[in-house]
Amino acid sequence: LTTMLLQRPLLSTVVRAAKHSQRVLRAFGSTSRHGGSSSFAARRHVGMPTASAAVAAMLGTSAMAFSAVSLANSSQSNGQKDSSARVEVKLCLVEELEPGEMKELPTGLNESNVLLVRNNDGQFYALSPKCPHFGAPMAKGALVGNRVLCPWHNASFNVVSGNVVDAPSIDSLTSYPVSVRDGIVYATLPSEGADNSSKGRKRRMVARDPLDPRTCVIVGAGTAGLVAAETLRQEGFTGRVVLIGKESQEPYDRIILSKNFSATIDKLRLRSSQDLEDAGIEFLGGKEVTEIDGLMKSVRLSDGTSIKYDNALIASGGKPIKVPIPGADMSNVFTIRTLADSAGIKQACDGAKSVVVVGSSFIGMEAAFALKKALKVDQVHVVGMENQPFERVLGEKIGSAMRSLHEKNGVSFHMGASVKSFEGSDGKVSKVILGDGQAIATDAVVMGTGVVPVTGFVKNVNKAPDGSILTDPFLRAGPGLYAAGDVAKFPYWLTGEHIRVEHWQMAQQSARVAAKNMAGRSSTLQTTPYFWTAQWGKKINYCGHATNYDNIHFEGNVEDFKFLAYYLRNGAVVAVASMGIPNAAPITAEALRLGMMPTGSELKAGTANFASISASVKKAAPTCKSAAPGSKTGGCCGGAGAAN
Repeated sequence: LTTMLLQRPLLSTVVRAAKHSQRVLRAFGSTSRHGGSSSFAARRHVGMPTASAAVAAMLGTSAMAFSAVSLANSSQSNGQKDSSARVEVKLCLVEELEPGEMKELPTGLNESNVLLVRNNDGQFYALSPKCPHFGAPMAKGALVGNRVLCPWHNASFNVVSGNVVDAPSIDSLTSYPVSVRDGIVYATLPSEGADNSSKGRKRRMVARDPLDPRTCVIVGAGTAGLVAAETLRQEGFTGRVVLIGKESQEPYDRIILSKNFSATIDKLRLRSSQDLEDAGIEFLGGKEVTEIDGLMKSVRLSDGTSIKYDNALIASGGKPIKVPIPGADMSNVFTIRTLADSAGIKQACDGAKSVVVVGSSFIGMEAAFALKKALKVDQVHVVGMENQPFERVLGEKIGSAMRSLHEKNGVSFHMGASVKSFEGSDGKVSKVILGDGQAIATDAVVMGTGVVPVTGFVKNVNKAPDGSILTDPFLRAGPGLYAAGDVAKFPYWLTGEHIRVEHWQMAQQSARVAAKNMAGRSSTLQTTPYFWTAQWGKKINYCGHATNYDNIHFEGNVEDFKFLAYYLRNGAVVAVASMGIPNAAPITAEALRLGMMPTGSELKAGTANFASISASVKKAAPTCKSAAPGSKTGGCCGGAGAAN
């Protein structure tokens, strides 16, 4: 290294670069820092390798000066947007933002804004302002400790690094260095301004090392499989990563299918083939796994090939239940799982006179809404076994309110009913016969009657009666074998019971945890389950898990669609549904996660309510002390210390 540096051209170049770094040094050097010291900010971006310090010493300059030069000329350290020019901009006065507050502020650069956050410790952080999931304005969300939560779908991000902490976002926010001088808050941004897109930032991933002999196989190329594959690379795994999908398409946003039958792969795709290739992920699309043997550590494909693995993840998802009713095999009787299913429904139902939906829970009700609203079906009939739609999960009162909302928009209900048969001719259903003999003329049938785990190909693992795979808190089903998403039945950290959750958010988060363990880190699944549904301009949020409950305590008015519903079991709140209350979902989800939810008795007595819950969570939530670089643990907010 010394010999190389003494070569005059290189030495001259480095000296000139160091002298040219004064403007960058003002952003990272001797200023007082809030939300991360100057040394931390620079190290987080460039890593401050030992060689840098040695070079700087030989040049007679500071290690920080050399680091700043590296920052100004490096590309995408920390996965941030590459820019060779950085500009320091004034954001606001210190007193304009109280501890525990956040605001979206203009930067003066290309009409871009940043999200400025001040945590309860008084530290400032600057982030890109839009959630990478659906583009929600993060300033309208909630700040809890060192987590900022999306106001729309509960995705959470670490305020220090911007890294995604909890789904449903698969990408992260961009973070920008912040300094405070003379009572003024500054941020250092690329000269073109802050990232104001809703695409988010992909976390840095290590490259595939062809000399690393290890292999990780992921069965299932949905959102869980994708998140697992990328997490392996983010956590430093350099071996072979194989992602196997039964569908030929790259991973896509499957939950949109029941909400929008006109969605195309171009709108739904989460990652392109090029994205996967760039990450060193081998995507085997259109391949079906016929067997995975937990003892032999091998995966067999339908074409007869086998892959030996060191670690494997089963993320094969669920298969829609097609109730064994006479006539259910007719060509215009649909379930909703794939893009092909959605396209078939659109073709058969667009502008149809009558369509019957069998099933009155979330998939069925979303389908009824989409058929009526988007496809302009004249008569939409919902057939359900319960007294009210959503009754099993949300209860009769909320179900009744949602039924009235649908009925006002022209949807008909046949509740407490069953289907006896489907009748028709030429292989197409034209009539649905109910259990009481009533006949409903129809052009098509859509079944939203639940799913079962796809695990028949998995050998030598413990399974629950429903076919799901039993795991430990690390999502481990056996030596080198893990499960995530719809197929996993894991111990719920809040109650200790084994549960299976069929939510988009939990599919991602369980896959993230499993992949961390596959990469050699130690991580357990400690997140609050969450899902949402939006129909006729009304959105229901649900956090927690309550397959059974004793009673429900309501706060607000269900009929006005502005309420919280606390689901109680043995006097404890185990889940909360909400509608029309800003940030009710992220706050109550955090209250459950942090163990700060009041008891049912306190809620009923009026000594606790959402306002008090919100105040307590925002005030008492601990500020995350992220894990140090190289640590095996991730910190409570996703390991911001890992500088990824």
